[in-house]
Order: sequence, then C-alpha cells, then structure tokens
Amino acid sequence: MLIYIVNLIFVALAGLIQNTNLLVFEGVKPNLVLVLLLTLGFFYRNWFRRIIFILVGAFFLKFSPVIEVEDLFFITAVSAGLFFLDYLPWRKTISFTTVLVLATLILNLRAFSLFRFSVELLMNLGFAALFLLIFKWTHAKEK
Repeated sequence: MLIYIVNLIFVALAGLIQNTNLLVFEGVKPNLVLVLLLTLGFFYRNWFRRIIFILVGAFFLKFSPVIEVEDLFFITAVSAGLFFLDYLPWRKTISFTTVLVLATLILNLRAFSLFRFSVELLMNLGFAALFLLIFKWTHAKEK
C-alpha cells in the first residue's frame, strides 16, 4: 500500500512538472503523466486503482475549472491504452510501445504536426524506458 501511495504522489508530481517549461525541447514537452500512467498499468491490474491514478493525473493536468475536450482526450487515451495493454496478444513490451504510440497520436490529433509528434514520441519512449526500469526495481522489492 505504501508503494501505491508513493506512486500516486509520483503521478501528482509528474502533472506538476508537466505544467512547467522544465522539460521543453524544441517547443515540445513530453507527456509525463500519460507515460507514467501507462507504465503503472504494467504493475497495477486492479481497475479501481488505475481509475484513481487516471483521476489524479487528470486533476493535476487541469487548466480550467470545467471539463474540456483535452481532458476527455487524455482520459480516453489513457483508459483505452490500459485496456489494450491488458488484452493485446503480443509481448508486453511490444504491446506497451504500440499503446504508447497510439495514445501519443490520439493526444496530438487536434493540432497534428509530424515534427511535434515525432519529438514528443521519442521523449515519451525515453521516459517510458526510465519509468519501467524504476518501477521494475521498486515493485520487485515489494514482493
């Protein structure tokens, strides 16, 4: 339970960091919360916990007090990504990479630019590899 609470705090911090210009490269930011939530989907199969993660992530990415289209895109992309992560028949890493590419594409549909999509995807894949290594190590200690 302690690791779950720490992961919730990690999602909140990722949302706060994503709202800054700390990780901007060529005018493009990685979607840390998306990557983090999909990565946590590897380790948490319980949908109640996943929904809590998604809601915390969406809350910390909020730009206005009302629900906007971007919020719905985010919630849909993460939920669909987690669903497909569970049911795609390939190896987990191939499924994860496919889901991350599709979720990044969904979130970039409103203002699609091939350059922006490519840069964001490369940053997302890099952070995904880092998060997978970190969580694999921390969750192995839990068992």
